[in-house]
Amino acid sequence: MDLQLANLKVDPAAGGSLLLSEDEFRSDMLETNRGTESSSSPLIQSLIDSVNEIAVIGEYRKVIKKEGANLTRRVKLLAPLFEELKECRRPFSEKALTCLSSLDRALRSAKDVLRFCHEGSKIYLVLERETIISRFLAVTMELEQALDGLPYNALEISDEVREQVELVHSQLKRAK
Repeated sequence: MDLQLANLKVDPAAGGSLLLSEDEFRSDMLETNRGTESSSSPLIQSLIDSVNEIAVIGEYRKVIKKEGANLTRRVKLLAPLFEELKECRRPFSEKALTCLSSLDRALRSAKDVLRFCHEGSKIYLVLERETIISRFLAVTMELEQALDGLPYNALEISDEVREQVELVHSQLKRAK
């Protein structure tokens, strides 16, 4: 279990945010999606897959059950956004792609933390509760920052989905 948790690197100097190879990931995703129609975008499919994988993780250990359930619920509320984006026929702007790439990275981090909390040793979770809680906060901040820059007006999404995403965004802000 230590190995899984070790893969989630935290930078204490940056307020506990997760360390990822952001530049490499962003350039790869931008290159993959540049000039393509969003209906066939691997980025959108990756977002949908991440949400679906998080949704099926299941129950979490009692020590962090509340945190795991809250994060899972918030992530699942983003599913309609990704489904509507999948149906979008216009190519995404570079700003939209950058925000969606950040959101994809944040969802992968969330999936890693939630999977660890589902499968991890109960004793380890109790002993490292504060560290794990800080990882939840880092993932929450990462999700909030990704949603903060999302250009809603440039995306072809319904008003209902936009309101739902804005609600999730406000919940993430309060959870920090």
